[in-house]
Parts: sequence; structure tokens; C-alpha cells
Amino acid sequence: MWITLNEPNDEMVSYQEGHQMLHAHALAWHVYNNEFRHLQGGQVSLALHMDWVEPAFLFSREDVEPAKRVLDFRVGWFAEPIFGSGDYPLGMRSWLRQFNSVSLPVFKEDVRQLVKGAYDFFAISHFSTKLVAHAKEDSYTYNDILEVHHMIDTTWILSPRPVVPWGLRKALNWVKEHYGHVPVYVMANGVQEDPAHFKDNLRVYYLYNYINEALKGYFAYALSDQRDPGFGLYGNIQEEVIIKASLSNYRNVIQHNGFPVQGADPQQCPRMPQSCVSCQVLSKKPVLGFLTLVGSGMLITLGLIIYYTAKRHKESY
Repeated sequence: MWITLNEPNDEMVSYQEGHQMLHAHALAWHVYNNEFRHLQGGQVSLALHMDWVEPAFLFSREDVEPAKRVLDFRVGWFAEPIFGSGDYPLGMRSWLRQFNSVSLPVFKEDVRQLVKGAYDFFAISHFSTKLVAHAKEDSYTYNDILEVHHMIDTTWILSPRPVVPWGLRKALNWVKEHYGHVPVYVMANGVQEDPAHFKDNLRVYYLYNYINEALKGYFAYALSDQRDPGFGLYGNIQEEVIIKASLSNYRNVIQHNGFPVQGADPQQCPRMPQSCVSCQVLSKKPVLGFLTLVGSGMLITLGLIIYYTAKRHKESY
């Protein structure tokens, strides 16, 4: 497995630089595909940084649209030319047209054909999740170009970024919804914790819950504190290497390809549930199921009203 570019979708990268990176990635992919794949049988792609963004209010169009816009600009910027249409997201182009000083490069047809489909898998780096809203509340966390306000839920665990395991599953679902059943690998996922905490309970919690959200292919970040202090499974005191508590937990997950429960019997296949007509209605047609329940409730209520009205009428005689 080879990665040509690691997190090229950085906010500091200009659109022109990103355009050249896409071209370079495609050239590298085709060289490997034509000259080395038949000998090595390897796979090649690029890894995109993909922290999840969630609308602050899911039922507010004013917040849903900014969340989609952020994903277009952060992920679709590199993903759509390679895994999708061969061009930048339409929403990205249309949004930038209102800024005369900012524009996206145009793909020449030969370059577009070269870039489109230059992948073997979809790789992401994911660490955290943020909320986004349309309303401007704090100029420090407001993006003027995208017109979005970034925020976090005060109930989330912070270290220092929010720990939000379900954000990884939503990111993976986004990839599936946009690009089908392409193989997806999480190339980097980890949490920063005080390097002095060798009993790193937060990392144990983080890895357990984030791995549970992953579908296929997962790599914890990072192996050691030396490169990125606070993220490692190994710590260091002067020249001594210290094994953190999270390492044994992570090793156990890898060895068992899951989360074994000590002393528990092997899991048995669950018995098929008995057929439930009302359950099928609710699962397959939730709106119809909801209306059915409401209607049933109204009929029962009406029946009770008629019954007690008639009863009181008789008692009055």
C-alpha cells in the first residue's frame, strides 16, 4: 500500500498548488499502475484529512448547507476530481464565483482523464469533529470566505480537540454516499494526551470507541511520542522507552480482530427475530408507520371517549 500525498487538502495550500498536486498524484499512480503493479501487486492512493463537520442544528437549512459547503471545500476539493466527476465540486465552483479575487483552476481534458480514477482506495486521516453554523457569533472562529461559524458542544470531552467517535462513522458514510463502495482506510486516528500519563486512559477510551466506528482498515496515530508528543502509544523518559496502557489494548484488538471479552464464550449467531408486521412498517416506511401509530392512538382515544360518554348517559337515568 502506497500513499502519494499525505493530507494535501491543507488550508494553507492554494488552489493552484492543489491543482498541481492532483496532477502529480495522477502521474505517480499511472506510473505504478503501468510499470510496477503487475510485479508487486500493490495499491496506491492519497490520504485526505477529513475531520467531520456537523450542522449545529440538524433541522435548520441555514446550518445544513454550511456543513455541506465545508465538506466540499475540505474533502471534495481533492476527492471529487479523483473519485468522482473528474472536476472540482460544483458547489465549490459556484460559491467561489462571487469572489472575483479567488478562482479554481480549470482541468484540461487530458489532465482530467489522467486524474479521474487514479486510485485504488480512499484513505483518510480523522481526529475530531466540529459543529458549524451560519450565524456569526465569534469573529475568531468564523470563516469569512465560507461564511460558517465553527463551534464545539460543551458536553464533549476535550484533549485538546473534541473526542467524538460517531464523527468517524459519519465521515465514512459520507465517502460511501458520494463515491460508492470504494475501499476506505483510516490511515491516522489518535488523541493527544499528556506525555507523562503512561496509564493513558483517555487514549484507551478513544481507541476503543473510534475503532468501533470504523468499517475497514484502521491505523492508530501515533506509534511514539518522539515525533508528535502526546499522541504516542510509546512514551520516553530520557533514553528509556515506556509502554503505555493503550498499547496493550490496541495490540489485543489487532490480535483478535475485534474486542474480546476475557472469559466470555465465543459469540453465537443470534436467532432470527420473529416476524413483526408493525416493526417492518416502521423500519421500511417510517412516515407511514408514524401516521399509523398516530391514527391508532386517535381511534383508541375516540373509542374511550364514546364508551365513557355512553356510560355516564346510562348512569344519569
